[in-house]
Amino acid sequence: DGEGSSVLIRELPITHADNPFGQAPIEDTTGLGIWCASLVMARWLASPSMVRRMERKTVLELGAGCGIPALACAAYSNPKSVTITDLNPETIDNIRYNIELNDQRQQRDGDGKDATATKTTTTASSIDWGDEATYPSNTLDYVICSDCIYQKDIVPLLKKVVTGLLHPDHGMFLYVAPE
Repeated sequence: DGEGSSVLIRELPITHADNPFGQAPIEDTTGLGIWCASLVMARWLASPSMVRRMERKTVLELGAGCGIPALACAAYSNPKSVTITDLNPETIDNIRYNIELNDQRQQRDGDGKDATATKTTTTASSIDWGDEATYPSNTLDYVICSDCIYQKDIVPLLKKVVTGLLHPDHGMFLYVAPE
């Protein structure tokens, strides 16, 4: 179990704070900051009942920003794999940094998991919700997402990507938003 584990995160200044969404989705820099919903999702995923549910499962976080929920999942439970995704290249670079930061801490301090537990594979990837060619080839057990919808017209796109990613028989979508 991940009792005593912690997650380390680097947060960067949001570029163009007056218009962080940019003109196209790839220009959205809101993922460089930490948002309350991601903290709520991370706490939920670290709860004992969720830790048990994630055991040996495949997990992907959409619109992950700094990646706090997915990194918490990797730190506290023992999923088979965790994929942390966003679209903006600077955000993806920061996710990679945060994965490495946590891998280094885990190697240095240990992670509190059972020594016989298999190390979780954690990776960063770019997914364009509107381009199925950017989706992983295998379906997933869990797709998680925190506060990724700012406009109602994006909901059908979120539905498309979630449906395209989840295993059709047992896949589950977990979403946290402030409202």
